[in-house]
Amino acid sequence: MRVNRLCASVALLLGCTAAFPMRTLKQLPMVPSLTQLPETIVTQASGNTTNIQIRNPICFGKESVLVGMFCIGATTEEEDKDPDHKLPRLTVKITRKDSSPPMTVFFFDDEHNSWDAFWKKNMMGRSCEEISKAAKATITENSMHAPQIDAFKNIQGKFSHNWYVVAVDCRDRKCPKVESINVSFFHPNTDGGTGTCSGEQDPMSAMEEAFLESWKAMELRNIMHVVGVSPFGVFLLYLNFAVMLICSFLFLIWGLRAESARRFLYFNTFFVTSVTTMSYLAMATGNGIQPLWRIKGPQGAVSWHYSQPFSAHLGEPQNPHEWKTLQTYPLFFGRHIAQLVTTPLILLDLFLITGAGFSTRVFMFFCNTMMTLCWMVGAFVSTPSRWGFWVFGNAFCIGVCLPMIGILPTAAARQGRSTRKLYGVLMCITLYFPQVGWPQLSILIYPWAWVLIDGAHGRVRNYMSSRTTLFLLHPPASVASLVLVVPITPARSPFSLSLMAVPVRVWRHPAAERASTGIMGRRPSGEWVLGGEEEREEEEECECECEYEAEAEAAEEVETVGLRGNKGSEQELEQRD
Repeated sequence: MRVNRLCASVALLLGCTAAFPMRTLKQLPMVPSLTQLPETIVTQASGNTTNIQIRNPICFGKESVLVGMFCIGATTEEEDKDPDHKLPRLTVKITRKDSSPPMTVFFFDDEHNSWDAFWKKNMMGRSCEEISKAAKATITENSMHAPQIDAFKNIQGKFSHNWYVVAVDCRDRKCPKVESINVSFFHPNTDGGTGTCSGEQDPMSAMEEAFLESWKAMELRNIMHVVGVSPFGVFLLYLNFAVMLICSFLFLIWGLRAESARRFLYFNTFFVTSVTTMSYLAMATGNGIQPLWRIKGPQGAVSWHYSQPFSAHLGEPQNPHEWKTLQTYPLFFGRHIAQLVTTPLILLDLFLITGAGFSTRVFMFFCNTMMTLCWMVGAFVSTPSRWGFWVFGNAFCIGVCLPMIGILPTAAARQGRSTRKLYGVLMCITLYFPQVGWPQLSILIYPWAWVLIDGAHGRVRNYMSSRTTLFLLHPPASVASLVLVVPITPARSPFSLSLMAVPVRVWRHPAAERASTGIMGRRPSGEWVLGGEEEREEEEECECECEYEAEAEAAEEVETVGLRGNKGSEQELEQRD
């Protein structure tokens, strides 16, 4: 049996090999046949000089010879002033065969991505004139020194980086026939190895560098510098972070001091403000923001693109990076993530006060989540297809607003007049129209606010940065924040209810206490249960029985008093009893 299984396994492997053949040499990088093995000799002439000798070098890509890769350390201003004695230097002497055509030597580095540009152009069969545009230095063969090239290059840089030396046959675009290569590498600021450029550091040096970078980042100039956002916008983000942090501490303290009946409402609001606090901190530090860059394509076509890591370095004021001149739009994805987490908790507060049914809660939770996701995805999509997500977000927005206007007020009225008034205040604050009294208008206003901000992206940088920052301010921050946001951007979300905008006395309202004790009630065993329709029906039946018993006792008492008022004897009263 084992032999049969082994044979079956072998047959299966052979079948897989036939179905998926191994790569041939045509699919792999072409390497010419080696008639003579390459030979490399490295000698240390001194502590700062390394000599490298190469015999019979190998061609790469069938068109070029890689002379070597060298790690150049960061240079100082003092070294730059004396380039002949203190700067790193590469001295190259390359000898070719007499019968071969002349060759050209190119110097590249990875500080300005010239090495990547060379490989792209070289592999695409570009001419040497195009390759020389990407090179840091180009050395051609002189007829007086033929058949060899003898040259040197002084190198400087602001940080450690690699340099590459390549020999190319520009006439026939074939691999140059190099016999020998002699390189003298003078490295006064490194040990000549590649460890400095590879980023390898000892733990103490890495810790010291991280500490210095963190301390430098705490400077006001660096704190207020966030790509895509104006300094005024960053200031507003830090301001709201501070306000929301204070609100979180206040709700936590009030929740710990409150009675058990009201404690859940305080803690639920504490969760909302805490998540919002962290989202503001992320956006203020630039971690919750993704800049979009407006780039003009061929024939005047305009498109928005996400920034690359190198675009975050906008250069110096005297020598700005080309990305700094482009129009930017800050995509605050931290705001959308905070909405996705906090809006269900805000709706939960409304449900606890009104005592809405289970089906209403599930429907509104679903519509709220889908509305936030649609508008968040639409903000991330830079193509015109984002308007489709905007349309679906509007549909789910209507699915949330209609129950808030029609179903929840009815449920609040059943709880009593005080609960109905409390819900009216919270609903107006949630929908941002306490002064108008027409919460239905928020369905029409917020989608258009999204169109002008997240949808259009069509503003100049500073104006758009500050306006977008104001647009994402939560009224949870304070009443002043609510007054600031409403006139400028009518609504940030139909449910940006911040319970900090409501006075603290709201949670001390009798309706809030009844909501906590009635909807989050206790059974005789002490277990917390979520009140539903069955519990409310049982409570109504108990109330009816209690009222009936009270009326019967009152009638019996009236009858007894009336009999005692007559002149009958005590025996008659006893008989009547």
